[in-house]
Amino acid sequence: MTARKRLRAGLTIGLLALTTLLLLPLSAAAARPPVLLDPGPDGQPLSGAVAVANDAPLAAVLADSVSWHYPEQTLRTTRDAPFWLRIHFRITDPERSLLLELPTTALGIAEFHGPYDAAGEALRGPVQSGLRKPYATRPLGSERAVMPLGALSPGNYHAYLRVQADLTHAVTPIAWELTDYQYERAHKRLFDGICYGVLLTLLVYNLALTAVFRDSSYGYYVVACGFALLTLATFNGHAAHYLWPGNPWLIEHSYQIAPALWLAFSGLFARAFLAIASRSPRVDIALKLAIAAALGNALLGVAGFTSVSHRSTEIIALAGSLLMIVVSFRSWRRGYAPALWYMLAIGALFVTIGLTVLVSWGLDDSAFLLGNALQMGILAEMVGLAMALSARIRGMQAEKLELTLRSRVLAEAAATDALTGVANRNGLAEGAREILARPGEHALMLLDLDHFKEVNDTRGHAAGDAVLTAVAGRLRQQLRESDLIARSGGDEFVVLLGASPGRAQLEAMAQRLAERLSEPVSWQGVELKSPASIGIALGPQDGHDLDALMLAADRAMYHSKRSRGAYAFFDSLAGGQGS
Repeated sequence: MTARKRLRAGLTIGLLALTTLLLLPLSAAAARPPVLLDPGPDGQPLSGAVAVANDAPLAAVLADSVSWHYPEQTLRTTRDAPFWLRIHFRITDPERSLLLELPTTALGIAEFHGPYDAAGEALRGPVQSGLRKPYATRPLGSERAVMPLGALSPGNYHAYLRVQADLTHAVTPIAWELTDYQYERAHKRLFDGICYGVLLTLLVYNLALTAVFRDSSYGYYVVACGFALLTLATFNGHAAHYLWPGNPWLIEHSYQIAPALWLAFSGLFARAFLAIASRSPRVDIALKLAIAAALGNALLGVAGFTSVSHRSTEIIALAGSLLMIVVSFRSWRRGYAPALWYMLAIGALFVTIGLTVLVSWGLDDSAFLLGNALQMGILAEMVGLAMALSARIRGMQAEKLELTLRSRVLAEAAATDALTGVANRNGLAEGAREILARPGEHALMLLDLDHFKEVNDTRGHAAGDAVLTAVAGRLRQQLRESDLIARSGGDEFVVLLGASPGRAQLEAMAQRLAERLSEPVSWQGVELKSPASIGIALGPQDGHDLDALMLAADRAMYHSKRSRGAYAFFDSLAGGQGS
């Protein structure tokens, strides 16, 4: 054999070997045995048992004129690229009604063909479903994409699924027995219902607070809570099921619009609740840009730019949450206590959004996180924000109480004589308006201290102050708590009786006061004397208001002073009588 022939033979053998190596995986894929469908109570994931092929006409798929391969990793959709799934399976128990589930609610296209028996005969008609179809097209009325197989006779079968989504979603099929699937979905709906109930309660409660307080924070919270609720209902498939089942446009686009608006109003709530515009102007600019971007994402979703809108919303949610955690921490450190609840709420949301994004971007395969993380995060966020608002209410109430007490103290100080502790002229005027407005008879006593000027001139003002303080104390001892005592001038006191007793009792009271005030006051070892002359006016006969009663009592008091009597009634002056 010549060298040329040997070279040609070697090349031929090499090409045959290379061809064999290239075709070996395809041969192995084609020869892979069917998977036994025997799901347990938690389903049977079919990872590694599903063949995948690029999009092609159904006839080519059924004729195996496409290239199939078996990925071992989790199957995921790619943006705007439909592809086929083929499950070659075996049935051994004819009593079990089975189905295949794709663990997502957000497939734009979900077509089911088969199952086909070993002879290639379709046992069920094709089903075309997905977000772009009315909800009624979904088999079993399920929020997720499912392909009922029914109760099949023992044997080998093929099922074909054509799927497409605008975003990345895990679509590795899970085999279920029908009763187990319905049981699992009932548990999920119960959990969803509890979450919806909590959010609705918070929404209604804070809507009532919005009407009471007229505070923009509560209004933004209510709207944000509403869109958070709509976001969960959309991602769980319940918005399509119950809100707009016959509107494919809303079914598809609510996946972008609802979360974008939730983020926008959450940002508006943060601005109002944390007073970012006044406390952190630079942060406020960044937050305004984030809010504008979220609103822009909603418009992108409306326009059909699904992938851009969704990815941008995820980034804004992560970055915005992190920014608000920092801002709320600084606000809390500065003494704004409700910011702690806000920080905890947004922190919980940040963690769960991060976990959801990890799954969404294909960095984690946890079906539990995909189905529940965001829901738990939104629930924690809204409960935490409600607690923050409650803490704010408590703070506002405490501030209001403090202001009320301070105002009351100032009002009392303005109406109180600083030396004696009884009412001053302002206090007398305020108290008289209330007392004289009551029905019935009233009595006003005007007391003028005799010889008080002598005490001041001979002993000094400290001695005079001691006398005035002692007089006020003795009046308190002799009178009721409901009676008003006031110092109307330097050495004048007024007693206003709200419910005037009879004439005899008034005379006894006046006599008792005169006797008590005539007793000396001990001051630095000296006995100071300053008895009082008392004039008494009765209402309404002597006057209907304070000025009239004071004038009448003043005339009676001077009559008492001139006649050197203890007291005198104004109505006795005409007859020249005084006591």
